[in-house]
Amino acid sequence: MNAFMQRIMPSRIGTQIAVLVVTAIVVAHVAITTVIFFGHSHAPEPPFLEIESLVTTQRLIAAEPDETLRAAMLIAAQRAYPDLLVLSQAPAADNASPEDRFLPDLIGRVNGVGVFIAHVPAGDASQQIAVARLADGRALAVPLRTPPRHPFLSPVVLGTLAFMASALILLSLWAARQLAAPLARVASAADRFTVTAHSPLLSEAGPVEVRRVAKALNDMQARVVTLIEDRTRMLAAVSHDLRTPITRLRLRAEDIDDVNRRAPILRDLSTMENLVQSALWFLRGELEPTPRVTTDLPPLVQTVCDDFSDAGHALRYDAPAHLYVRCAPEQLMRAIQNLIDNSLKFGGSVEVRVRSAGAEALIEVEDDGPGIPAVEKDRVLEPFYRGDAARSLNDGDSFGLGLSIARSIAVQNGGRLELVDAKPHGLIARIAVPLEV
Repeated sequence: MNAFMQRIMPSRIGTQIAVLVVTAIVVAHVAITTVIFFGHSHAPEPPFLEIESLVTTQRLIAAEPDETLRAAMLIAAQRAYPDLLVLSQAPAADNASPEDRFLPDLIGRVNGVGVFIAHVPAGDASQQIAVARLADGRALAVPLRTPPRHPFLSPVVLGTLAFMASALILLSLWAARQLAAPLARVASAADRFTVTAHSPLLSEAGPVEVRRVAKALNDMQARVVTLIEDRTRMLAAVSHDLRTPITRLRLRAEDIDDVNRRAPILRDLSTMENLVQSALWFLRGELEPTPRVTTDLPPLVQTVCDDFSDAGHALRYDAPAHLYVRCAPEQLMRAIQNLIDNSLKFGGSVEVRVRSAGAEALIEVEDDGPGIPAVEKDRVLEPFYRGDAARSLNDGDSFGLGLSIARSIAVQNGGRLELVDAKPHGLIARIAVPLEV
Protein backbone atom coordinates (compact mmCIF):
# COMPACT_ATOMS: atom_id res chain seq x y z
CA MET A 1 0.00 0.00 0.00
CA ASN A 2 2.80 2.42 0.90
CA ALA A 3 4.65 1.62 -2.34
CA PHE A 4 1.46 2.24 -4.34
CA MET A 5 0.88 5.60 -2.62
CA GLN A 6 4.47 6.63 -3.29
CA ARG A 7 3.97 5.92 -7.00
CA ILE A 8 0.75 7.88 -7.39
CA MET A 9 1.49 10.80 -5.03
CA PRO A 10 3.46 13.84 -6.25
CA SER A 11 7.05 14.06 -5.12
CA ARG A 12 6.93 17.45 -3.37
CA ILE A 13 5.24 18.15 -0.04
CA GLY A 14 3.53 21.33 -1.29
CA THR A 15 1.97 19.48 -4.22
CA GLN A 16 0.87 16.65 -1.95
CA ILE A 17 -0.90 19.10 0.37
CA ALA A 18 -2.65 20.73 -2.61
CA VAL A 19 -3.78 17.32 -3.92
CA LEU A 20 -5.09 16.29 -0.51
CA VAL A 21 -7.04 19.54 -0.07
CA VAL A 22 -8.63 19.20 -3.52
CA THR A 23 -9.40 15.54 -2.84
CA ALA A 24 -11.08 16.45 0.45
CA ILE A 25 -13.27 19.03 -1.29
CA VAL A 26 -14.22 16.57 -4.04
CA VAL A 27 -15.05 13.84 -1.53
CA ALA A 28 -17.21 16.23 0.50
CA HIS A 29 -19.02 17.40 -2.64
CA VAL A 30 -19.67 13.84 -3.81
CA ALA A 31 -20.91 12.87 -0.35
CA ILE A 32 -23.34 15.79 -0.15
CA THR A 33 -24.64 15.21 -3.68
CA THR A 34 -25.10 11.49 -3.07
CA VAL A 35 -26.96 11.92 0.20
CA ILE A 36 -29.22 14.64 -1.17
CA PHE A 37 -29.98 12.73 -4.38
CA PHE A 38 -30.78 9.41 -2.78
CA GLY A 39 -32.29 10.91 0.36
CA HIS A 40 -34.73 13.16 -1.53
CA SER A 41 -38.15 11.61 -1.93
CA HIS A 42 -39.72 11.92 -5.39
CA ALA A 43 -43.12 10.69 -4.19
CA PRO A 44 -45.95 13.17 -3.58
CA GLU A 45 -45.93 14.96 -0.25
CA PRO A 46 -47.72 13.14 2.57
CA PRO A 47 -50.41 15.88 2.88
CA PHE A 48 -51.16 15.59 -0.83
CA LEU A 49 -51.67 11.82 -0.56
CA GLU A 50 -53.97 12.16 2.42
CA ILE A 51 -56.08 14.91 0.82
CA GLU A 52 -56.21 13.08 -2.52
CA SER A 53 -57.47 9.93 -0.78
CA LEU A 54 -60.04 11.98 1.13
CA VAL A 55 -61.31 13.71 -2.03
CA THR A 56 -61.47 10.41 -3.98
CA THR A 57 -63.48 8.75 -1.21
CA GLN A 58 -65.82 11.74 -0.95
CA ARG A 59 -66.45 11.76 -4.72
CA LEU A 60 -67.15 8.03 -4.90
CA ILE A 61 -69.66 8.20 -2.08
CA ALA A 62 -71.33 11.33 -3.49
CA ALA A 63 -71.66 9.69 -6.91
CA GLU A 64 -73.60 6.70 -5.56
CA PRO A 65 -77.41 7.38 -5.55
CA ASP A 66 -78.28 4.32 -3.44
CA GLU A 67 -78.08 5.24 0.24
CA THR A 68 -77.51 1.61 1.30
CA LEU A 69 -74.57 1.31 -1.05
CA ARG A 70 -73.21 4.69 0.17
CA ALA A 71 -73.26 3.36 3.75
CA ALA A 72 -71.50 0.16 2.64
CA MET A 73 -68.93 2.18 0.70
CA LEU A 74 -68.30 4.34 3.76
CA ILE A 75 -67.65 1.24 5.90
CA ALA A 76 -65.33 -0.16 3.23
CA ALA A 77 -63.44 3.16 3.02
CA GLN A 78 -62.87 3.15 6.78
CA ARG A 79 -61.44 -0.36 6.54
CA ALA A 80 -59.19 0.63 3.65
CA TYR A 81 -58.04 3.90 5.31
CA PRO A 82 -57.71 3.38 9.10
CA ASP A 83 -57.06 7.12 9.54
CA LEU A 84 -60.36 8.08 7.85
CA LEU A 85 -62.78 9.73 10.25
CA VAL A 86 -66.56 10.07 9.82
CA LEU A 87 -67.83 13.18 11.55
CA SER A 88 -71.51 13.63 12.30
CA GLN A 89 -71.08 17.34 11.72
CA ALA A 90 -68.40 19.20 9.81
CA PRO A 91 -66.25 21.48 12.01
CA ALA A 92 -65.65 25.11 11.22
CA ALA A 93 -62.93 25.86 8.67
CA ASP A 94 -59.70 27.48 9.95
CA ASN A 95 -57.35 29.85 8.26
CA ALA A 96 -54.08 28.12 7.43
CA SER A 97 -51.28 28.91 9.88
CA PRO A 98 -47.94 30.18 8.47
CA GLU A 99 -46.40 26.73 8.35
CA ASP A 100 -49.51 25.37 6.56
CA ARG A 101 -49.59 27.84 3.65
CA PHE A 102 -48.90 25.03 1.22
CA LEU A 103 -52.24 23.32 1.97
CA PRO A 104 -54.49 25.52 -0.25
CA ASP A 105 -52.21 24.71 -3.19
CA LEU A 106 -52.53 21.00 -2.46
CA ILE A 107 -56.30 21.23 -2.22
CA GLY A 108 -56.38 23.04 -5.52
CA ARG A 109 -54.30 20.32 -7.17
CA VAL A 110 -56.92 17.67 -6.33
CA ASN A 111 -59.84 19.94 -7.22
CA GLY A 112 -61.30 19.25 -3.81
CA VAL A 113 -64.63 21.04 -3.86
CA GLY A 114 -65.83 21.42 -0.32
CA VAL A 115 -62.50 20.39 1.15
CA PHE A 116 -61.02 22.60 3.87
CA ILE A 117 -58.66 22.52 6.86
CA ALA A 118 -59.83 22.45 10.47
CA HIS A 119 -58.44 21.94 13.96
CA VAL A 120 -60.04 19.58 16.45
CA PRO A 121 -59.08 19.03 20.13
CA ALA A 122 -56.60 16.20 20.76
CA GLY A 123 -55.76 15.96 24.46
CA ASP A 124 -53.94 19.06 25.64
CA ALA A 125 -53.25 20.11 22.05
CA SER A 126 -55.17 20.22 18.79
CA GLN A 127 -55.03 18.06 15.72
CA GLN A 128 -55.03 19.51 12.21
CA ILE A 129 -57.40 17.65 9.85
CA ALA A 130 -58.55 17.87 6.24
CA VAL A 131 -62.38 17.84 5.97
CA ALA A 132 -64.66 16.96 3.03
CA ARG A 133 -68.45 17.48 3.44
CA LEU A 134 -70.98 14.83 2.49
CA ALA A 135 -74.44 15.52 1.10
CA ASP A 136 -76.23 14.34 4.25
CA GLY A 137 -74.44 16.92 6.46
CA ARG A 138 -71.81 14.61 7.75
CA ALA A 139 -68.13 14.98 6.84
CA LEU A 140 -65.09 12.85 6.14
CA ALA A 141 -61.78 13.85 7.72
CA VAL A 142 -58.18 12.66 7.83
CA PRO A 143 -55.45 13.89 10.22
CA LEU A 144 -52.53 15.72 8.63
CA ARG A 145 -48.91 15.34 9.63
CA THR A 146 -47.42 18.77 10.33
CA PRO A 147 -44.33 19.50 8.21
CA PRO A 148 -41.08 20.01 10.21
CA ARG A 149 -40.58 23.49 11.60
CA HIS A 150 -36.79 23.31 11.08
CA PRO A 151 -36.05 21.74 7.70
CA PHE A 152 -32.32 22.38 8.11
CA LEU A 153 -32.31 19.95 11.04
CA SER A 154 -34.00 17.18 9.11
CA PRO A 155 -32.50 13.66 9.21
CA VAL A 156 -31.24 14.05 5.63
CA VAL A 157 -29.37 17.26 6.40
CA LEU A 158 -28.00 15.96 9.70
CA GLY A 159 -26.93 12.70 8.07
CA THR A 160 -25.21 14.62 5.29
CA LEU A 161 -23.32 16.82 7.72
CA ALA A 162 -22.28 13.82 9.85
CA PHE A 163 -21.08 11.89 6.81
CA MET A 164 -19.18 14.87 5.45
CA ALA A 165 -17.54 15.57 8.82
CA SER A 166 -16.53 11.92 9.22
CA ALA A 167 -15.12 11.77 5.72
CA LEU A 168 -13.10 14.96 6.18
CA ILE A 169 -11.77 13.85 9.57
CA LEU A 170 -10.70 10.44 8.27
CA LEU A 171 -9.13 11.96 5.17
CA SER A 172 -7.31 14.57 7.27
CA LEU A 173 -5.94 11.93 9.64
CA TRP A 174 -4.79 9.81 6.75
CA ALA A 175 -3.22 12.82 5.03
CA ALA A 176 -1.43 13.90 8.20
CA ARG A 177 -0.06 10.41 8.65
CA GLN A 178 1.08 10.11 5.05
CA LEU A 179 2.84 13.48 5.14
CA ALA A 180 4.22 13.23 8.67
CA ALA A 181 5.43 9.62 8.51
CA PRO A 182 8.59 10.35 6.45
CA LEU A 183 9.43 13.33 8.68
CA ALA A 184 8.86 11.22 11.80
CA ARG A 185 11.19 8.54 10.44
CA VAL A 186 13.87 11.13 9.78
CA ALA A 187 13.43 12.62 13.27
CA SER A 188 13.62 9.18 14.93
CA ALA A 189 16.71 8.26 12.94
CA ALA A 190 18.30 11.60 13.81
CA ASP A 191 17.66 10.91 17.51
CA ARG A 192 19.49 7.59 17.11
CA PHE A 193 22.33 9.30 15.27
CA THR A 194 25.72 8.14 16.50
CA VAL A 195 29.24 8.47 15.17
CA THR A 196 30.02 4.77 15.07
CA ALA A 197 30.94 3.12 11.81
CA HIS A 198 28.05 0.67 12.16
CA SER A 199 25.27 3.19 12.73
CA PRO A 200 22.26 2.54 10.45
CA LEU A 201 21.70 5.02 7.65
CA LEU A 202 18.48 7.00 7.30
CA SER A 203 15.92 5.72 4.84
CA GLU A 204 15.97 8.00 1.79
CA ALA A 205 12.26 7.65 0.98
CA GLY A 206 9.27 9.99 0.85
CA PRO A 207 8.87 13.44 -0.74
CA VAL A 208 11.81 15.11 -2.44
CA GLU A 209 12.49 17.41 0.50
CA VAL A 210 12.55 14.53 2.98
CA ARG A 211 14.85 12.49 0.74
CA ARG A 212 17.25 15.45 0.49
CA VAL A 213 17.30 15.85 4.29
CA ALA A 214 17.90 12.12 4.79
CA LYS A 215 20.72 12.09 2.24
CA ALA A 216 22.31 15.17 3.81
CA LEU A 217 22.21 13.56 7.26
CA ASN A 218 23.70 10.34 5.89
CA ASP A 219 26.51 12.27 4.21
CA MET A 220 27.12 14.29 7.38
CA GLN A 221 27.23 11.12 9.47
CA ALA A 222 29.78 9.59 7.09
CA ARG A 223 31.94 12.73 7.26
CA VAL A 224 31.76 12.91 11.06
CA VAL A 225 32.65 9.22 11.41
CA THR A 226 35.58 9.63 9.04
CA LEU A 227 36.78 12.74 10.88
CA ILE A 228 36.66 11.09 14.31
CA GLU A 229 38.27 7.88 13.05
CA ASP A 230 41.09 9.90 11.51
CA ARG A 231 41.52 11.86 14.74
CA THR A 232 41.55 8.67 16.80
CA ARG A 233 44.09 7.02 14.52
CA MET A 234 46.28 10.11 14.73
CA LEU A 235 46.18 10.16 18.53
CA ALA A 236 46.76 6.42 18.66
CA ALA A 237 49.81 6.88 16.47
CA VAL A 238 51.03 9.73 18.66
CA SER A 239 50.50 7.60 21.76
CA HIS A 240 52.37 4.70 20.21
CA ASP A 241 55.20 6.93 19.08
CA LEU A 242 55.44 8.64 22.48
CA ARG A 243 55.39 5.41 24.44
CA THR A 244 58.91 4.42 23.44
CA PRO A 245 60.67 7.73 24.29
CA ILE A 246 58.65 7.99 27.52
CA THR A 247 59.82 4.53 28.50
CA ARG A 248 63.45 5.41 27.68
CA LEU A 249 63.18 8.62 29.67
CA ARG A 250 61.70 6.71 32.61
CA LEU A 251 64.59 4.22 32.55
CA ARG A 252 67.13 7.01 32.40
CA ALA A 253 65.41 8.88 35.21
CA GLU A 254 65.62 5.80 37.41
CA ASP A 255 69.43 6.04 37.13
CA ILE A 256 69.45 9.54 38.62
CA ASP A 257 70.79 9.27 42.15
CA ASP A 258 69.45 12.62 43.30
CA VAL A 259 65.92 11.94 44.54
CA ASN A 260 64.99 15.59 44.38
CA ARG A 261 65.73 15.63 40.66
CA ARG A 262 64.43 12.13 39.87
CA ALA A 263 60.95 12.47 41.44
CA PRO A 264 59.77 15.53 39.40
CA ILE A 265 60.96 13.90 36.17
CA LEU A 266 59.08 10.65 36.89
CA ARG A 267 55.98 12.63 37.84
CA ASP A 268 56.07 14.58 34.56
CA LEU A 269 56.48 11.36 32.59
CA SER A 270 53.48 9.83 34.34
CA THR A 271 51.47 12.96 33.58
CA MET A 272 52.35 12.76 29.89
CA GLU A 273 51.31 9.12 29.76
CA ASN A 274 48.05 9.79 31.60
CA LEU A 275 47.15 12.67 29.29
CA VAL A 276 47.54 10.56 26.17
CA GLN A 277 45.71 7.57 27.65
CA SER A 278 42.79 9.74 28.83
CA ALA A 279 42.35 11.25 25.40
CA LEU A 280 42.41 7.81 23.78
CA TRP A 281 39.87 6.46 26.26
CA PHE A 282 37.56 9.36 25.57
CA LEU A 283 37.73 9.03 21.77
CA ARG A 284 37.61 5.25 21.65
CA GLY A 285 34.75 5.19 24.14
CA GLU A 286 32.64 7.19 21.68
CA LEU A 287 33.40 4.89 18.76
CA GLU A 288 33.70 1.40 20.23
CA PRO A 289 30.95 0.49 22.72
CA THR A 290 31.86 -2.69 24.61
CA PRO A 291 29.33 -5.56 24.96
CA ARG A 292 27.78 -5.83 28.42
CA VAL A 293 27.92 -9.02 30.51
CA THR A 294 26.53 -10.04 33.90
CA THR A 295 29.02 -8.88 36.55
CA ASP A 296 29.23 -9.14 40.34
CA LEU A 297 29.75 -5.48 41.17
CA PRO A 298 31.31 -5.49 44.70
CA PRO A 299 34.39 -7.58 43.73
CA LEU A 300 34.93 -5.34 40.69
CA VAL A 301 34.87 -2.18 42.82
CA GLN A 302 37.02 -3.90 45.47
CA THR A 303 39.67 -4.60 42.83
CA VAL A 304 39.85 -0.92 41.89
CA CYS A 305 40.07 0.15 45.54
CA ASP A 306 42.82 -2.40 46.18
CA ASP A 307 44.87 -0.93 43.34
CA PHE A 308 44.71 2.51 44.97
CA SER A 309 45.48 1.04 48.39
CA ASP A 310 48.53 -0.73 47.00
CA ALA A 311 49.69 2.65 45.65
CA GLY A 312 49.60 4.05 49.19
CA HIS A 313 46.22 5.80 49.18
CA ALA A 314 43.87 5.43 52.14
CA LEU A 315 40.35 4.46 51.12
CA ARG A 316 37.34 3.31 53.08
CA TYR A 317 35.25 0.70 51.28
CA ASP A 318 31.73 -0.47 52.10
CA ALA A 319 29.70 -2.89 49.96
CA PRO A 320 27.47 -5.97 50.22
CA ALA A 321 28.84 -9.41 49.44
CA HIS A 322 27.17 -9.67 46.02
CA LEU A 323 25.26 -7.34 43.71
CA TYR A 324 24.84 -8.32 40.07
CA VAL A 325 24.61 -5.86 37.21
CA ARG A 326 24.93 -6.06 33.46
CA CYS A 327 27.82 -3.89 32.33
CA ALA A 328 31.12 -3.69 30.45
CA PRO A 329 33.51 -4.50 33.35
CA GLU A 330 36.64 -2.86 31.95
CA GLN A 331 34.79 0.33 31.10
CA LEU A 332 33.12 0.49 34.50
CA MET A 333 36.46 -0.04 36.25
CA ARG A 334 37.88 2.87 34.26
CA ALA A 335 34.98 5.10 35.34
CA ILE A 336 35.45 4.18 39.01
CA GLN A 337 39.19 4.81 38.72
CA ASN A 338 38.54 8.27 37.32
CA LEU A 339 36.13 9.11 40.16
CA ILE A 340 38.48 7.88 42.88
CA ASP A 341 41.45 9.63 41.30
CA ASN A 342 39.47 12.87 41.08
CA SER A 343 38.41 12.58 44.75
CA LEU A 344 41.95 11.87 45.94
CA LYS A 345 43.20 15.04 44.26
CA PHE A 346 40.78 17.28 46.14
CA GLY A 347 39.99 15.47 49.39
CA GLY A 348 42.01 14.15 52.23
CA SER A 349 39.57 11.32 52.94
CA VAL A 350 37.78 9.15 50.34
CA GLU A 351 35.04 6.57 50.92
CA VAL A 352 33.73 4.19 48.26
CA ARG A 353 30.30 2.61 48.75
CA VAL A 354 28.24 0.12 46.76
CA ARG A 355 24.53 -0.34 47.47
CA SER A 356 21.24 -1.03 45.77
CA ALA A 357 18.34 1.42 45.41
CA GLY A 358 15.23 0.08 43.75
CA ALA A 359 16.15 -1.41 40.39
CA GLU A 360 19.60 0.24 40.34
CA ALA A 361 23.01 -0.38 41.78
CA LEU A 362 24.77 2.73 43.10
CA ILE A 363 28.53 3.25 43.21
CA GLU A 364 29.32 6.28 45.36
CA VAL A 365 32.73 7.93 45.74
CA GLU A 366 32.68 10.56 48.51
CA ASP A 367 35.47 12.97 49.41
CA ASP A 368 35.78 15.74 52.02
CA GLY A 369 37.19 18.32 49.64
CA PRO A 370 35.86 21.79 48.78
CA GLY A 371 33.08 20.43 46.58
CA ILE A 372 31.73 21.89 43.34
CA PRO A 373 29.36 24.90 43.12
CA ALA A 374 25.89 24.09 41.82
CA VAL A 375 26.39 26.19 38.69
CA GLU A 376 29.50 24.16 37.83
CA LYS A 377 28.12 20.64 38.29
CA ASP A 378 26.85 20.27 34.73
CA ARG A 379 29.84 21.96 33.13
CA VAL A 380 32.49 19.84 34.83
CA LEU A 381 30.97 16.80 33.09
CA GLU A 382 31.70 18.32 29.70
CA PRO A 383 34.85 17.23 27.84
CA PHE A 384 37.97 19.37 28.30
CA TYR A 385 36.35 21.55 30.97
CA ARG A 386 38.10 22.07 34.27
CA GLY A 387 36.34 23.58 37.25
CA ASP A 388 36.92 26.66 39.34
CA ALA A 389 40.02 27.49 41.32
CA ALA A 390 38.98 25.32 44.25
CA ARG A 391 39.19 22.12 42.18
CA SER A 392 41.16 23.15 39.08
CA LEU A 393 44.32 21.37 38.10
CA ASN A 394 46.78 24.20 37.82
CA ASP A 395 49.68 21.82 37.50
CA GLY A 396 48.35 20.76 34.08
CA ASP A 397 48.16 16.98 34.70
CA SER A 398 44.72 16.53 33.08
CA PHE A 399 42.70 17.46 30.03
CA GLY A 400 39.53 17.64 32.12
CA LEU A 401 38.30 14.32 30.69
CA GLY A 402 38.04 12.21 33.86
CA LEU A 403 34.44 13.01 34.75
CA SER A 404 33.40 13.20 31.10
CA ILE A 405 34.76 9.70 30.46
CA ALA A 406 33.02 8.41 33.59
CA ARG A 407 29.71 9.87 32.46
CA SER A 408 30.06 8.41 28.95
CA ILE A 409 30.80 4.99 30.40
CA ALA A 410 27.82 5.19 32.75
CA VAL A 411 25.50 6.12 29.85
CA GLN A 412 26.88 3.35 27.62
CA ASN A 413 26.09 0.88 30.41
CA GLY A 414 22.50 2.05 30.67
CA GLY A 415 23.04 4.27 33.71
CA ARG A 416 24.00 7.80 34.66
CA LEU A 417 26.53 9.85 36.62
CA GLU A 418 25.41 12.30 39.31
CA LEU A 419 27.36 14.83 41.36
CA VAL A 420 25.84 15.46 44.80
CA ASP A 421 27.03 17.67 47.63
CA ALA A 422 28.34 15.82 50.68
CA LYS A 423 27.67 16.97 54.26
CA PRO A 424 29.15 19.05 55.83
CA HIS A 425 31.38 19.56 52.77
CA GLY A 426 32.82 17.62 49.91
CA LEU A 427 31.40 15.83 46.89
CA ILE A 428 29.68 12.53 46.17
CA ALA A 429 30.17 11.20 42.64
CA ARG A 430 27.48 8.57 42.08
CA ILE A 431 27.23 6.11 39.20
CA ALA A 432 23.85 4.36 38.88
CA VAL A 433 23.52 1.27 36.67
CA PRO A 434 20.54 -1.12 36.29
CA LEU A 435 20.53 -4.28 38.37
CA GLU A 436 20.52 -7.61 36.57
CA VAL A 437 16.93 -8.85 36.38
